[in-house]
Amino acid sequence: MAKVPFSKFNKIKTLPPKTVDFMGEKITVAQYLPLEEKLNLIQTVIELSGNGEEGFFNIVKLRTYYTIEMIKAYTNISFTEKQQEDITKLYDSIVLNNLWSEVEKAIPDTELQDIWCNLMDLAREVTNYNHSALGILKTVTTDYENLNFDADSIREKLSDPNNLNLLKAIAQKDNVG
Repeated sequence: MAKVPFSKFNKIKTLPPKTVDFMGEKITVAQYLPLEEKLNLIQTVIELSGNGEEGFFNIVKLRTYYTIEMIKAYTNISFTEKQQEDITKLYDSIVLNNLWSEVEKAIPDTELQDIWCNLMDLAREVTNYNHSALGILKTVTTDYENLNFDADSIREKLSDPNNLNLLKAIAQKDNVG
């Protein structure tokens, strides 16, 4: 069988962006995000969403950060640091002003599905890991290391004569009352 060089198929280098008119502003919406940027976007959403002490992700947080990060990655819209200080307020503003629905319509479905499905898969895998024996052991190990650090800190503070005298005085007052 004859080999066909891939270079014969590698014709499209980029897809031209779409322009959306939103509230009198021209918003540029990318039609394809390179894989490296998709991976970074998914990782950022996972990290920002956190999975709490319960060991699973809050779908509302995932959706919130997904929406904001998608706008940052696919459009020429920028947010100030002040706006990003209150993510829930920023998200509400985006949704209530229909910004996300307009941007979402301009992004190809394959891009939206690819990122959302991979985000959900990763969140599930992280959750499964956290509930696995290995994940639980890692958590216990981390907690134990923190406990050791706390014990060392307490021992160090108690070796200070001033702290020890204060502790003795408090203990004597407790016994009197």
